[in-house]
Amino acid sequence: IDEKNIGHRSSLSDELFITVNNTLIDLGYDKETRAAILGNALWESGNTFDPDKEEDNPNKELKDLGKGIFQYTGNTRRGYEEYLKNKISKEKGDRARAQVHYMNELINNPNENDLGYIGSGNAKKLAEGLKEGSLEDKTRLFMNLFERPKKGKEHFLDRHRNAQNIYNSLNY
Repeated sequence: IDEKNIGHRSSLSDELFITVNNTLIDLGYDKETRAAILGNALWESGNTFDPDKEEDNPNKELKDLGKGIFQYTGNTRRGYEEYLKNKISKEKGDRARAQVHYMNELINNPNENDLGYIGSGNAKKLAEGLKEGSLEDKTRLFMNLFERPKKGKEHFLDRHRNAQNIYNSLNY
């Protein structure tokens, strides 16, 4: 990973990056899709891939703060916390893997009873769209349908630059 192009990271965040990337590989995501997801996650987690990272916003209640690699908020955060109850671990790598598995479940096995349900239409568009299209298209799709940042706070160019730098650094 080229730190100067992606932002300052520690050896722990490099270790977490490897964990998240390897989990995405295990789930069958190709290089381009992994880079799109990782580029978004890098932005969301403040260049850390820390599964415990909490949004810094004094105007929100704790239950509404974004948390983790993907900055799960609201019902998605509560759904993830329910999902995690059976997978709790003190290891950051295990929690990072669990967040990626939960993201994958929301996209590929949508369940309207899950608190984090993103909608079967969004899930279907994501599942299909992440299989084709350019790195830019996949980065934007993941941002718009999974991350869903507030209008005006998308930072798409940063997310895409992250994705491109990650793509260039991945061997496979």
